[in-house]
Amino acid sequence: METLGEGFLLQAIHSEIIARDAYSALAEKIRAAGGKAVMAGMSSEEEHHRSVLAGRYKSLTGKDYVYNPEMDAGPDFSFVKESTFGYTGAMDALRLALSAEIDAVRHYSNALAGADNREDKKMLSMLIKFEKGHKKKLEKELKKLARDNHWLMDKPESA
Repeated sequence: METLGEGFLLQAIHSEIIARDAYSALAEKIRAAGGKAVMAGMSSEEEHHRSVLAGRYKSLTGKDYVYNPEMDAGPDFSFVKESTFGYTGAMDALRLALSAEIDAVRHYSNALAGADNREDKKMLSMLIKFEKGHKKKLEKELKKLARDNHWLMDKPESA
């Protein structure tokens, strides 16, 4: 039975780190406690995903994951630069994050379709479930923000 490749796992771990850091950065910008808590929770969940993937990587390779900032993420996390390193309104930030979560579901679903190892299938199914949960959380926040922008994200200070 063939397992997921080392490259896929490295890319997936990298992606979860990017998502974790992006949600953490968004939480830092949000003034309202409710919005801050949602993004901090998402960051914590992405850290859990990273840990699961790193455990699978170690069990398959015998090596610890080493972060490589030059690596490309599997799912599309291009929203990070737009939403956390420049000013973005709350609705736009959530839409960008939602797009990344949808892409993560697609990415892991495609990997699941090609997986034939029982442990890989179990891990990928769990990751898909987690990412779908993130999608639902972001959709819920988008609906709340459409009614009342309660986040009031901070603008970066001018130089």
